[in-house]
Amino acid sequence: MHAFAKRLALVLAALLLCPVPDSRTAEPARPNVLVIVVDDMNDWTGFAGGQGVTPNLDRLAARGLVFPSMQAPATFCTPSRTAFLTGVHPATSGHYRNQPALFGMPEIATLPAHFASAGYKVLGAGKVFHHMHGYLDRRGYAEYFAWNPANREKGWPLLPWAPPAPTPKRPASAIPTYTGTPEFDFAALDDAVEDRMADSIDAKWAAEQVGRAHDRPFMMTIGFYAPHKPNYVPKKYFDLYPLEKIRPPHVPVNDLADLPGDPHVKPLCCLSPVKSPLNSGAWPIHKEIVDHGDWRVAIQGYLAAMSYADAQIGRVLDALNAGPNRDNTVVVFLSDNGYHLGEKEKWAKHSLWQRTTGVPFIMAGPGIRTGRYDGVASLLDIYPTLLSLTHVAAPAHHLDGKDLRAVLSNPAKPMDRQVLIAGNEGEFAVVTDRWRYIRYLDGGEELYDRHADPNEWVNLARDPARRKLMDGLARLIPAHPAKSKPDVELGQVKLVVDGQDFHWEAVPEGEIRASDTPD
Repeated sequence: MHAFAKRLALVLAALLLCPVPDSRTAEPARPNVLVIVVDDMNDWTGFAGGQGVTPNLDRLAARGLVFPSMQAPATFCTPSRTAFLTGVHPATSGHYRNQPALFGMPEIATLPAHFASAGYKVLGAGKVFHHMHGYLDRRGYAEYFAWNPANREKGWPLLPWAPPAPTPKRPASAIPTYTGTPEFDFAALDDAVEDRMADSIDAKWAAEQVGRAHDRPFMMTIGFYAPHKPNYVPKKYFDLYPLEKIRPPHVPVNDLADLPGDPHVKPLCCLSPVKSPLNSGAWPIHKEIVDHGDWRVAIQGYLAAMSYADAQIGRVLDALNAGPNRDNTVVVFLSDNGYHLGEKEKWAKHSLWQRTTGVPFIMAGPGIRTGRYDGVASLLDIYPTLLSLTHVAAPAHHLDGKDLRAVLSNPAKPMDRQVLIAGNEGEFAVVTDRWRYIRYLDGGEELYDRHADPNEWVNLARDPARRKLMDGLARLIPAHPAKSKPDVELGQVKLVVDGQDFHWEAVPEGEIRASDTPD
């Protein structure tokens, strides 16, 4: 009996040394999140097989999952960024053009704000929200770095081509003069000024943050203005692209002949309600550029800016990989829109075609396979996917995107997905793995077979045999999309700056004319 009691005492002592199981399920470790946003970068990147020299993005693509069919939810900077940062589609929010999210949706938890409420340390810099005064939503950010401290007192604008940034005498090229578009400009700056450029300063700060240990998981959103026009970047990036080696895209003769209406007279999509049709980047800009022999010049400036952006991204990724956060950080790389370089006789964006809505996209990090996912997806999917990867609960508001976590672990199994894209109010495209259907406000239609015609050269909408297909795709467009919210471009709201804070106010119709411009 004494021996049994002794053994019992030993067993009880051992049990006391063991941890008591928690009745609750242990919460998985949360990874850090690094979101890298660039402006107007198309798929001419190196990892996509293009002419762009992008070694840093190529390395990220090699260790992550590439999405060749990723689509922007809108054809302008502002609504595209608002959509992925809120998880709300323009057709739901009414943010189609130049509406500040802070005015139109104050009750919505942005992605940074929601991660902050979940305990993340949220940091930011550069152009993440739109770059105009008052568009940055700083809710949730523990710190938002200002490359120019004066930005804090001016509504936090990001104007990286304006002083104190190094800027050439404008216009630096002949193109703005004969096209009438001042921002459509190109200049090779002295290499010595690179560290004084806004994107470079932001990259340096972001590299310092991701390269050090933090007391809790962090989310970093870092936005680079390049390759958005004007393309003012150091000469060494221009030198990567000798003019004689640049290959302009093939543009078939009469490529626009099968489109509804006459885009040479009236651009089809996204025409500014208060600006000249030239702002669409369509005819006659392309003809003028070609006639002046500047097609390769314009492409060179764009590609140089792409390589400059890649170099700044490399600074951030190098710091991440060399520091303590390398193995526990989800990296998301995206562009807000694509960019025309003469395709369909068009420049810049603001179209419902693939060249505008198709964007480069990479995800890498723990739980994410390497390779490519060929199914169609939307930038709206970023919000729910990051929640899933980080075990953060959903926000109170509805998310219009889809969780991509299943394809991150098994990219060979595509989702059955249809993606809705908004132009101006009433203008939409529907993109599936096979088709792109476009419907304009005046009822004009386009249909492209994305498998047989990836360049979208042949509009099939006039084929009666396609009517049933188009009707089915048209039913995916909301019957009653949200009406457009008050728009800065139309002078319907005004910014009030108070120190480092600001807010928007509605104004009576006709009281002001906005000096802001769409992007």
